[in-house]
Amino acid sequence: MSSALFSRRTMLAVAAAPAALALTLSTVARADGSSTPAKACIDANAKAQELRREGKLSAARAELNRCAERACPSMVRDDCARRLDELDHIQPTVVFSAKDGDGADLSAVTVSVDGQRVADRLDGSALAVDPGEHAFTFETRGQAPVTRQLVIREGEKGRTEAITIGTPTARPPSPKPAVTASLDLGSTPPPSDVNTGEAQRISGFVIGGVGLAGLAAGGVFGLLAMSAWNNAKSECGAMCTQQNHDDAVKNHSKTIAFGNTSTGAFIGGGVFVALGTVLVLTAPHGPGGTAWSVSPAVGPGVADLTLRGRF
Repeated sequence: MSSALFSRRTMLAVAAAPAALALTLSTVARADGSSTPAKACIDANAKAQELRREGKLSAARAELNRCAERACPSMVRDDCARRLDELDHIQPTVVFSAKDGDGADLSAVTVSVDGQRVADRLDGSALAVDPGEHAFTFETRGQAPVTRQLVIREGEKGRTEAITIGTPTARPPSPKPAVTASLDLGSTPPPSDVNTGEAQRISGFVIGGVGLAGLAAGGVFGLLAMSAWNNAKSECGAMCTQQNHDDAVKNHSKTIAFGNTSTGAFIGGGVFVALGTVLVLTAPHGPGGTAWSVSPAVGPGVADLTLRGRF
Protein backbone atom coordinates (compact mmCIF):
# COMPACT_ATOMS: atom_id res chain seq x y z
CA MET A 1 0.00 0.00 0.00
CA SER A 2 2.80 2.38 0.81
CA SER A 3 4.38 1.55 -2.51
CA ALA A 4 1.23 2.46 -4.31
CA LEU A 5 1.01 5.72 -2.38
CA PHE A 6 4.60 6.68 -3.31
CA SER A 7 3.92 5.88 -6.93
CA ARG A 8 0.88 8.12 -6.92
CA ARG A 9 2.81 11.05 -5.37
CA THR A 10 5.58 10.66 -7.93
CA MET A 11 3.12 10.82 -10.77
CA LEU A 12 1.52 13.99 -9.31
CA ALA A 13 4.93 15.68 -8.96
CA VAL A 14 5.92 14.87 -12.53
CA ALA A 15 2.59 16.14 -13.80
CA ALA A 16 2.90 19.41 -11.82
CA ALA A 17 6.50 20.13 -12.87
CA PRO A 18 5.75 21.55 -16.35
CA ALA A 19 3.01 23.77 -14.93
CA ALA A 20 5.34 25.08 -12.25
CA LEU A 21 8.11 25.72 -14.81
CA ALA A 22 5.70 27.56 -17.10
CA LEU A 23 4.48 29.60 -14.19
CA THR A 24 8.06 30.47 -13.19
CA LEU A 25 8.98 31.55 -16.73
CA SER A 26 5.79 33.51 -17.29
CA THR A 27 5.72 35.61 -14.12
CA VAL A 28 8.22 37.84 -12.36
CA ALA A 29 7.61 39.30 -8.92
CA ARG A 30 7.39 43.09 -8.65
CA ALA A 31 8.97 44.97 -5.77
CA ASP A 32 5.53 46.13 -4.63
CA GLY A 33 4.16 42.58 -4.52
CA SER A 34 2.33 42.62 -7.87
CA SER A 35 3.54 40.73 -10.92
CA THR A 36 4.16 41.45 -14.62
CA PRO A 37 3.96 38.64 -17.14
CA ALA A 38 7.28 38.08 -18.89
CA LYS A 39 5.41 37.62 -22.16
CA ALA A 40 4.09 41.18 -21.86
CA CYS A 41 7.69 42.43 -21.60
CA ILE A 42 8.69 40.46 -24.69
CA ASP A 43 5.62 41.70 -26.60
CA ALA A 44 6.38 45.31 -25.65
CA ASN A 45 9.92 44.96 -27.01
CA ALA A 46 8.67 43.47 -30.26
CA LYS A 47 5.97 46.11 -30.66
CA ALA A 48 8.51 48.92 -30.00
CA GLN A 49 10.69 47.64 -32.85
CA GLU A 50 7.70 47.61 -35.19
CA LEU A 51 6.73 51.17 -34.22
CA ARG A 52 10.34 52.28 -34.70
CA ARG A 53 10.29 50.99 -38.28
CA GLU A 54 7.05 52.92 -38.91
CA GLY A 55 8.62 56.16 -37.63
CA LYS A 56 6.34 56.31 -34.60
CA LEU A 57 9.15 57.05 -32.19
CA SER A 58 7.04 58.43 -29.35
CA ALA A 59 4.86 55.31 -29.26
CA ALA A 60 7.97 53.11 -29.52
CA ARG A 61 9.48 54.95 -26.55
CA ALA A 62 6.38 54.18 -24.46
CA GLU A 63 6.67 50.43 -25.23
CA LEU A 64 10.39 50.39 -24.51
CA ASN A 65 9.81 52.07 -21.17
CA ARG A 66 7.45 49.21 -20.27
CA CYS A 67 9.88 46.45 -21.09
CA ALA A 68 12.81 48.29 -19.46
CA GLU A 69 11.22 48.09 -16.03
CA ARG A 70 13.05 46.17 -13.34
CA ALA A 71 10.19 43.66 -13.11
CA CYS A 72 10.96 42.37 -16.62
CA PRO A 73 13.54 39.63 -17.22
CA SER A 74 17.06 41.02 -17.26
CA MET A 75 17.74 39.90 -20.84
CA VAL A 76 14.62 41.68 -22.13
CA ARG A 77 15.22 44.69 -19.87
CA ASP A 78 18.81 45.15 -21.12
CA ASP A 79 17.72 44.95 -24.76
CA CYS A 80 14.95 47.54 -24.22
CA ALA A 81 17.37 49.89 -22.40
CA ARG A 82 19.79 49.68 -25.35
CA ARG A 83 17.01 50.44 -27.80
CA LEU A 84 15.94 53.43 -25.67
CA ASP A 85 19.47 54.87 -25.96
CA GLU A 86 19.35 54.48 -29.72
CA LEU A 87 15.94 56.14 -29.80
CA ASP A 88 17.25 59.13 -27.82
CA HIS A 89 19.82 59.81 -30.56
CA ILE A 90 17.41 59.77 -33.48
CA GLN A 91 14.18 61.26 -32.10
CA PRO A 92 13.91 64.99 -32.95
CA THR A 93 13.01 67.62 -30.37
CA VAL A 94 11.44 71.08 -30.72
CA VAL A 95 11.45 74.01 -28.29
CA PHE A 96 8.40 76.25 -28.69
CA SER A 97 8.06 79.83 -27.42
CA ALA A 98 4.82 81.82 -27.55
CA LYS A 99 4.08 85.55 -27.35
CA ASP A 100 0.86 87.52 -27.43
CA GLY A 101 0.08 90.26 -29.91
CA ASP A 102 1.88 92.84 -27.75
CA GLY A 103 5.08 90.79 -27.57
CA ALA A 104 4.67 89.46 -23.99
CA ASP A 105 5.70 85.87 -23.23
CA LEU A 106 2.97 83.25 -22.81
CA SER A 107 3.36 80.04 -20.83
CA ALA A 108 -0.26 78.88 -20.30
CA VAL A 109 -0.38 77.39 -23.80
CA THR A 110 -1.46 73.85 -24.68
CA VAL A 111 0.24 72.10 -27.60
CA SER A 112 -1.37 69.43 -29.77
CA VAL A 113 0.28 67.44 -32.56
CA ASP A 114 -2.11 66.17 -35.25
CA GLY A 115 -5.00 66.62 -32.80
CA GLN A 116 -3.35 64.83 -29.87
CA ARG A 117 -2.32 66.98 -26.88
CA VAL A 118 1.37 66.62 -26.02
CA ALA A 119 1.92 69.53 -23.58
CA ASP A 120 -0.29 71.46 -21.16
CA ARG A 121 1.98 74.52 -20.99
CA LEU A 122 5.19 75.91 -22.45
CA ASP A 123 8.02 76.03 -19.92
CA GLY A 124 11.00 76.21 -22.25
CA SER A 125 11.68 72.46 -22.31
CA ALA A 126 12.10 70.49 -25.53
CA LEU A 127 9.26 68.34 -26.83
CA ALA A 128 10.05 64.96 -28.40
CA VAL A 129 8.25 64.69 -31.75
CA ASP A 130 8.07 62.02 -34.43
CA PRO A 131 9.79 62.85 -37.73
CA GLY A 132 7.59 63.89 -40.64
CA GLU A 133 5.05 66.61 -41.42
CA HIS A 134 2.73 67.49 -38.53
CA ALA A 135 0.06 70.04 -37.66
CA PHE A 136 0.93 71.80 -34.38
CA THR A 137 -1.96 73.60 -32.67
CA PHE A 138 -1.40 76.15 -29.89
CA GLU A 139 -4.24 77.29 -27.63
CA THR A 140 -4.52 79.77 -24.78
CA ARG A 141 -7.50 81.24 -22.97
CA GLY A 142 -9.24 84.16 -24.67
CA GLN A 143 -7.51 83.75 -28.05
CA ALA A 144 -8.24 81.83 -31.22
CA PRO A 145 -6.11 78.69 -31.72
CA VAL A 146 -3.05 78.97 -33.95
CA THR A 147 -2.00 76.06 -36.18
CA ARG A 148 1.39 75.66 -37.82
CA GLN A 149 2.44 73.00 -40.34
CA LEU A 150 6.03 71.89 -39.68
CA VAL A 151 8.23 69.22 -41.24
CA ILE A 152 10.33 67.58 -38.51
CA ARG A 153 13.52 65.75 -39.51
CA GLU A 154 14.89 62.65 -37.83
CA GLY A 155 17.84 63.44 -35.55
CA GLU A 156 17.02 67.19 -35.45
CA LYS A 157 17.64 68.34 -31.87
CA GLY A 158 16.60 71.55 -30.10
CA ARG A 159 14.82 73.16 -33.06
CA THR A 160 13.26 76.47 -31.93
CA GLU A 161 9.94 77.84 -33.17
CA ALA A 162 8.37 81.17 -32.11
CA ILE A 163 4.58 81.41 -32.14
CA THR A 164 2.43 84.55 -31.92
CA ILE A 165 -1.07 84.10 -30.52
CA GLY A 166 -3.61 86.94 -30.73
CA THR A 167 -3.47 90.49 -32.05
CA PRO A 168 -2.05 93.69 -30.51
CA THR A 169 -4.19 95.36 -27.85
CA ALA A 170 -6.16 98.33 -29.20
CA ARG A 171 -4.90 101.62 -27.78
CA PRO A 172 -6.82 104.93 -27.58
CA PRO A 173 -5.94 107.35 -30.35
CA SER A 174 -3.48 110.06 -29.46
CA PRO A 175 -4.79 113.67 -29.25
CA LYS A 176 -4.83 115.43 -32.57
CA PRO A 177 -2.29 118.25 -32.85
CA ALA A 178 -3.44 121.80 -33.48
CA VAL A 179 -4.06 122.56 -37.14
CA THR A 180 -2.12 125.58 -38.34
CA ALA A 181 -2.86 127.38 -41.59
CA SER A 182 -0.87 130.27 -43.03
CA LEU A 183 -2.36 133.12 -45.10
CA ASP A 184 0.21 135.11 -47.06
CA LEU A 185 -0.47 138.83 -47.33
CA GLY A 186 2.03 139.47 -50.06
CA SER A 187 5.62 138.40 -49.94
CA THR A 188 8.75 138.46 -51.98
CA PRO A 189 10.03 135.06 -53.06
CA PRO A 190 13.02 133.85 -51.10
CA PRO A 191 16.34 134.30 -52.84
CA SER A 192 17.74 131.25 -54.57
CA ASP A 193 21.12 131.86 -52.95
CA VAL A 194 21.43 132.23 -49.19
CA ASN A 195 24.21 134.85 -49.72
CA THR A 196 21.98 137.21 -51.74
CA GLY A 197 21.16 139.33 -48.70
CA GLU A 198 24.81 139.74 -47.85
CA ALA A 199 25.59 140.79 -51.43
CA GLN A 200 22.78 143.38 -51.30
CA ARG A 201 24.09 144.84 -48.06
CA ILE A 202 27.59 145.08 -49.52
CA SER A 203 26.20 146.86 -52.60
CA GLY A 204 24.29 149.24 -50.34
CA PHE A 205 27.41 150.09 -48.37
CA VAL A 206 29.39 150.66 -51.59
CA ILE A 207 26.70 152.90 -53.09
CA GLY A 208 26.32 154.72 -49.79
CA GLY A 209 30.08 155.25 -49.70
CA VAL A 210 29.99 156.74 -53.19
CA GLY A 211 27.17 159.01 -52.04
CA LEU A 212 29.22 160.17 -49.05
CA ALA A 213 32.15 160.89 -51.37
CA GLY A 214 29.81 162.92 -53.57
CA LEU A 215 28.63 164.90 -50.54
CA ALA A 216 32.25 165.53 -49.57
CA ALA A 217 33.04 166.65 -53.13
CA GLY A 218 30.02 168.93 -53.06
CA GLY A 219 31.34 170.52 -49.88
CA VAL A 220 34.78 171.05 -51.40
CA PHE A 221 33.37 172.61 -54.58
CA GLY A 222 31.06 174.71 -52.45
CA LEU A 223 34.04 176.10 -50.55
CA LEU A 224 35.84 176.78 -53.85
CA ALA A 225 32.76 178.60 -55.16
CA MET A 226 32.61 180.75 -52.02
CA SER A 227 36.31 181.54 -52.32
CA ALA A 228 36.00 182.52 -55.99
CA TRP A 229 32.97 184.67 -55.17
CA ASN A 230 34.87 186.47 -52.43
CA ASN A 231 37.80 187.06 -54.78
CA ALA A 232 35.47 188.45 -57.43
CA LYS A 233 33.96 190.90 -54.96
CA SER A 234 37.33 191.98 -53.59
CA GLU A 235 38.81 192.56 -57.04
CA CYS A 236 35.96 194.76 -58.22
CA GLY A 237 35.07 196.73 -55.14
CA ALA A 238 35.14 200.54 -54.87
CA MET A 239 37.63 200.84 -57.73
CA CYS A 240 37.49 198.35 -60.61
CA THR A 241 40.25 198.70 -63.22
CA GLN A 242 40.24 196.84 -66.50
CA GLN A 243 42.63 194.31 -65.12
CA ASN A 244 40.60 193.86 -61.98
CA HIS A 245 37.46 193.60 -64.03
CA ASP A 246 38.88 190.75 -66.09
CA ASP A 247 39.98 188.92 -62.93
CA ALA A 248 36.62 189.50 -61.36
CA VAL A 249 34.89 188.11 -64.41
CA LYS A 250 37.09 184.98 -64.25
CA ASN A 251 36.41 184.50 -60.57
CA HIS A 252 32.73 185.02 -61.18
CA SER A 253 32.80 182.31 -63.84
CA LYS A 254 34.65 180.03 -61.40
CA THR A 255 32.07 180.79 -58.79
CA ILE A 256 29.28 179.68 -61.10
CA ALA A 257 31.17 176.56 -62.24
CA PHE A 258 32.18 175.54 -58.71
CA GLY A 259 28.67 176.25 -57.47
CA ASN A 260 27.04 174.13 -60.14
CA THR A 261 29.52 171.30 -59.50
CA SER A 262 28.92 171.53 -55.76
CA THR A 263 25.17 171.45 -56.26
CA GLY A 264 25.39 168.43 -58.55
CA ALA A 265 27.73 166.62 -56.16
CA PHE A 266 25.40 167.27 -53.24
CA ILE A 267 22.39 166.05 -55.18
CA GLY A 268 24.15 162.95 -56.54
CA GLY A 269 25.75 162.18 -53.21
CA GLY A 270 22.40 162.47 -51.41
CA VAL A 271 20.74 160.17 -53.93
CA PHE A 272 23.50 157.55 -53.62
CA VAL A 273 23.44 157.75 -49.81
CA ALA A 274 19.68 157.28 -49.79
CA LEU A 275 19.87 154.37 -52.27
CA GLY A 276 22.62 152.66 -50.29
CA THR A 277 20.63 153.08 -47.07
CA VAL A 278 17.55 151.51 -48.67
CA LEU A 279 19.58 148.55 -49.97
CA VAL A 280 21.13 147.91 -46.55
CA LEU A 281 17.83 148.16 -44.69
CA THR A 282 15.85 145.98 -47.11
CA ALA A 283 18.46 143.23 -47.50
CA PRO A 284 17.08 139.87 -46.22
CA HIS A 285 18.82 138.39 -43.17
CA GLY A 286 18.24 134.75 -44.07
CA PRO A 287 17.10 132.37 -46.81
CA GLY A 288 13.43 133.01 -46.20
CA GLY A 289 13.07 136.33 -48.08
CA THR A 290 10.71 139.02 -46.82
CA ALA A 291 7.06 138.32 -46.12
CA TRP A 292 4.07 139.19 -44.01
CA SER A 293 1.73 136.34 -42.98
CA VAL A 294 -1.23 135.66 -40.73
CA SER A 295 -1.28 132.19 -39.09
CA PRO A 296 -4.43 131.00 -37.29
CA ALA A 297 -4.04 127.93 -35.02
CA VAL A 298 -7.11 125.88 -34.02
CA GLY A 299 -7.09 122.74 -31.86
CA PRO A 300 -8.35 121.21 -28.61
CA GLY A 301 -8.22 124.11 -26.16
CA VAL A 302 -6.21 126.24 -28.62
CA ALA A 303 -7.31 129.31 -30.60
CA ASP A 304 -4.64 131.71 -31.79
CA LEU A 305 -4.03 134.28 -34.54
CA THR A 306 -0.44 135.28 -35.24
CA LEU A 307 0.83 138.08 -37.53
CA ARG A 308 4.38 137.46 -38.69
CA GLY A 309 6.80 139.66 -40.60
CA ARG A 310 10.00 138.27 -42.10
CA PHE A 311 12.84 140.50 -43.35
